[in-house]
Amino acid sequence: MHKSKFKTLILSLIPGFGHYYIGANSRGAVFTFSAIAYIFLAEMMNGYNYLNYYYGSGNNYSKFIFVAFAALWLFSIIDVMTLRKKLVNNNYDELMNTLEKENEKLIAVFLSIIPGAGHFYLKRKKEGIRLLSVFIIIFLVYSLAPLQVLSLMMISVIIYT
Repeated sequence: MHKSKFKTLILSLIPGFGHYYIGANSRGAVFTFSAIAYIFLAEMMNGYNYLNYYYGSGNNYSKFIFVAFAALWLFSIIDVMTLRKKLVNNNYDELMNTLEKENEKLIAVFLSIIPGAGHFYLKRKKEGIRLLSVFIIIFLVYSLAPLQVLSLMMISVIIYT
C-alpha cells in the first residue's frame, strides 16, 4: 500500500486527517475528536482564543490547554508519518491489528485532560472518582476565592492524571 508522503504531511496539519488518508480511521478519529475536545474545553474555560495566549489575558488553565493542544497537534503529525513509513514496509492487516490495541492507551491519554476520565475509560473507577472529586473541589473553591495557588493545584491535578 503506497500513500504519498506529501499528501500525508499536508493532511496531517489537521489532527487525524492524515490518519484517515493512510487508512488508520479509528486512530484518526481519536486525534480529531481530541482536538475538538481541547478547543471546546479552552473556549469553555475562559472564552479563550489564539491571541489571548500571546497578550497574557486568560487564566493559567486555558494556557495549559493551548500547550496540550499544540502537543497533540505535533504528536499527530509525528504519529501519522511514522505509521505511513511502517505501512510502506510492513503488512497492512498486521499493523492495523497492532494499532487497535494501542488505540486504547491513546484514548486514555487524551481523555486525561479531564481529570479521572482516562481512569474511567481504563476501568479504574476508584482512582477516577478520587481525581475528579479533587479537581471539582479545587475548581469550586477557586471560583469562590481565585487564588493563584488554587490555579496551580488544578494544573497539578491535570498533569498528575
